[in-house]
Amino acid sequence: MSLEKLGWNTYFQKKFEPYLYKGFCAARVINQHKGNYIVCSEEGSFNGKLSGKFMYNADVKKDYPAVGDWVAIKMVNDTEAVIYAVLPRKS
Repeated sequence: MSLEKLGWNTYFQKKFEPYLYKGFCAARVINQHKGNYIVCSEEGSFNGKLSGKFMYNADVKKDYPAVGDWVAIKMVNDTEAVIYAVLPRKS
């Protein structure tokens, strides 16, 4: 699935640039339940978990990903990804 079909645009592309050069992939959070996420990228849908560094640096609940957020991920295997960052929200 293309990122554009998920709502990707130039705003998110610009915010994602620092992560692109570090080997991350862009994905959208499509489901969340008790710290488990489903993220969708151009490669497909994956089970997502937050990185330890992300959890350590998150101060408040709003820092955590929510359904609809764009995130920077790295693939662990064919079904799992680790979420390293949430892109700034547009609205």
